Amino acid sequence: MVNKESKDEQDVVVPPTHAYTPHANMSNLNLDGDEPSSDIFFDLYIQSDELLKVGDKFRSKEAYVKRSDSWVIGSISQEHTCVNTNSSQDHRKLSYDLICQEILPHASNDPSLKEDSYKQLARFLTALQIYAPDTVSILETLPMHDPEGTCVQGNGIFHRLFYIFQPCIRGFAYCKPVLQIGGAWLYGKYKRTLLMVIAQYGNNNIFPIALTLVEGETAGGWSFFLKNLQTYISPQPDLCLISDRHASIESAYNNPANGWHKPPSKHVHYIRYITQNFMREVKDKFLQKTFVNAGYPLTQQIFQHYRREIVLSNLNVGMWIDNLAKEIWTSAYDNKQRWSHITNNLVESMNGVFKGIQNLPITALIRSTYFRMASLFATRDER
Repeated sequence: MVNKESKDEQDVVVPPTHAYTPHANMSNLNLDGDEPSSDIFFDLYIQSDELLKVGDKFRSKEAYVKRSDSWVIGSISQEHTCVNTNSSQDHRKLSYDLICQEILPHASNDPSLKEDSYKQLARFLTALQIYAPDTVSILETLPMHDPEGTCVQGNGIFHRLFYIFQPCIRGFAYCKPVLQIGGAWLYGKYKRTLLMVIAQYGNNNIFPIALTLVEGETAGGWSFFLKNLQTYISPQPDLCLISDRHASIESAYNNPANGWHKPPSKHVHYIRYITQNFMREVKDKFLQKTFVNAGYPLTQQIFQHYRREIVLSNLNVGMWIDNLAKEIWTSAYDNKQRWSHITNNLVESMNGVFKGIQNLPITALIRSTYFRMASLFATRDER
């Protein structure tokens, strides 16, 4: 093997300190009666010149003498077999994202982790009450039965959970009197729905209020959510509740037992879901744009301008629009109660904050919502 940069130079004299001196045990070996085996005495570091290639970083004589006292081989054609037994456990690419990417599939496929998480839930909620005072948590369970159908005393099955942190309760007093509600599906063995309500304060930043875990977007699940929300957050009058046109939400809102009519409030819809109904009935993309534009203006004159355009284009579509209650989907006729909130952007933004936690076990999920909301508030304070 020849150093390309020193063909005309004399051979380098290896310093005595670098000369190899075998151990005494090796010097005293008597191998006269044995025939050496090429497999046992194979020397990994002695290779033929054909198998070695000099890389671009092959150091010169000066580098050998002044810097590292060693030659550097750029590449070798044989498979690398050296093992570093003292490798470091830390690496700059060993981030929490990489760790979660490796752990989450195992957690999702192991049902015992989720079952144990349900058992830890009551203990975690108790600890939350101690270390985060005034936290509200309403846990609803179902009776547990053995295989013979007998009710097991002292045991229950998780059904629903409503929880809200104390800073959210206090902070809502400084927000706009508008609440956007929505839901996000959970993944894994136990499929549930995470319901949430989001507000907005003066500088147009989102403000999460309350969260609820339910069996799905059912009338019972929404009733459980809205009743507790009205009890702990919104007893004041003239609140505006914005949602999609889900029949379960309508049923829960109109249920007198949930308290949304005394004191009075208003329930309106996102323009997106009204537009979906428009497309199912009309199926006209050109008029769809005009219909959406009619929902945004704050004045009735501009709304009537867009309505006339639709009527001139298709009289039947104009009649269909007139049958809709204008106060539930337009800003011009809402008596200024929806504060120009037409879309569900607040809920979608909060879904982004909670991204990646939908497949966690229940206790880990609630813990993640707590820390992510705390991080959100801390970031806002820094701004």
